[in-house]
Amino acid sequence: MKPDIFGTLKESETLVLRREPDNPHDPLAIAIFTKGGRQIGYVPRTCNYSPALVADQDVRLSAEIAGIDPKAESWERVQVSLWQEV
Repeated sequence: MKPDIFGTLKESETLVLRREPDNPHDPLAIAIFTKGGRQIGYVPRTCNYSPALVADQDVRLSAEIAGIDPKAESWERVQVSLWQEV
């Protein structure tokens, strides 16, 4: 995540998820964006299997920032809650 993005994020902020089935590094990739369209990262590969399968069934996934830890490594600074909408 770019440092200039980090300072603008707030807990409970709604995020946008985009499946990237053609991602050359991970066919189950789910990118995470702010509502303004700035990418903040990806759902970790260790956690993306089930959400990717759900998203591929045209079930809407939602996400928000659950926590921010400015002292964590850059890839662990933002904790995201993700759920399916029914």
